[in-house]
Amino acid sequence: MWGSSIIGYGTHHYVYESGREGDTAAVGFAPRAHALVLYGLGYDGHNPELFLSLGTHTAGKGCLYVKRLSDINLGVLERMIKTAFSRRNNVRPSYPVVVPCMSMATPVGLATTPSIATGAVRDY
Repeated sequence: MWGSSIIGYGTHHYVYESGREGDTAAVGFAPRAHALVLYGLGYDGHNPELFLSLGTHTAGKGCLYVKRLSDINLGVLERMIKTAFSRRNNVRPSYPVVVPCMSMATPVGLATTPSIATGAVRDY
């Protein structure tokens, strides 16, 4: 969990031009009142063809907004998540991380079989 409502994977260290820096999830999601927000998938100039073939969405610099998963191509979303995660996950913890197995995780490639229920851990 990142904050009180963002489910995030990996760690992304950022530094602003002002010198301010911090850590956030490499990719993540949170259900909001008006849309499902996917963090780390915003339009930043990478893979513009994926945004064109994704389906109905809006995007900012750092986030992607989807009203309903049925409005988008889940295969394209999976590619976007994998690409963003591999590009943004730049701080790797030196300890095992439990990877929850959630209903949304499997279709979009965030987790496969590891589960908190089975006690499985994945060493990043």
